[in-house]
Amino acid sequence: MDLSFDILAQIRANRITPNIVSYSTVIDGFAKAGRFDEALSLFDEMRYLSIALDRVSYNTLLSIYTKAGRDEEALDVL
Repeated sequence: MDLSFDILAQIRANRITPNIVSYSTVIDGFAKAGRFDEALSLFDEMRYLSIALDRVSYNTLLSIYTKAGRDEEALDVL
């Protein structure tokens, strides 16, 4: 999982903006590993970069919030 994050960092270091697929892949990996804060941090980064969330990323976001016991935030997404 850390390798995926490192690759994402290298993409950024080369002044290339990662796309929705890049972010979603790393976010999903963090979510599956239970690393919710890191996944949510990447969602924040996507918003900062004005990368629009798609259906897959919204589902992942909802899943992270519910698995982390953050039901109110999950409801806010809806």
